[in-house]
Amino acid sequence: MKLSEKTIALLKDHGTLIHCPMNHILQQASANANRLYIVQSGRVRVFLSSSTGKELTVDIIHKGSVFGTNSFLYHGTHKVSIQSVTEAQLIVCSMDVISSLSISHPELASDLLQYFIEENNHLTHLLETITLYSAADRVMDFLLVATENGTRQIPYTHEDVALCLSMNRVTVSKILRKLCDQGIIRSNYGLISVLKPDVLISKLKKEGSSEQSN
Repeated sequence: MKLSEKTIALLKDHGTLIHCPMNHILQQASANANRLYIVQSGRVRVFLSSSTGKELTVDIIHKGSVFGTNSFLYHGTHKVSIQSVTEAQLIVCSMDVISSLSISHPELASDLLQYFIEENNHLTHLLETITLYSAADRVMDFLLVATENGTRQIPYTHEDVALCLSMNRVTVSKILRKLCDQGIIRSNYGLISVLKPDVLISKLKKEGSSEQSN
């Protein structure tokens, strides 16, 4: 899920480029929604939190991804909080700027609408994995989704994967080590390589079918 390079360039020309350090809160749940953010570099975390301080990571987003979509759809409040996982650069655009650009550049509105549709499908899939998948299935699915754009390497540590999936790091490490032992992936610190995506897909389908039959 990413905006086109043309749309990113347009928003960059008319927006503001900001820099933020690691672990910086960029958006707070319940705050007024009036700006759209495009990740230019780095990674940010989308999460929910309870009054007791418990947190659930909903997603980790990267370059070309967008947050603050409530601002575009209606002037309300944000439903989730956003925090930078690494140092990050972001393009910030007000709703007034986006509304004006959408009139003179209709392809912008079309690109944003397509992005929102894909985002909805992605979040639906995340809900499915959280509620229906085993721990191993969730990790394998994550690796496949993260490499579906053709790349076979992702710059993640085991801790990063655990954070993305809201899972225990020890559990994630055990699953990844098993996949390494089977020659399906290779894991170095800060880098995971998917060596046999077809085997990973087959394994995911097989284990999913086994769970359903049980």
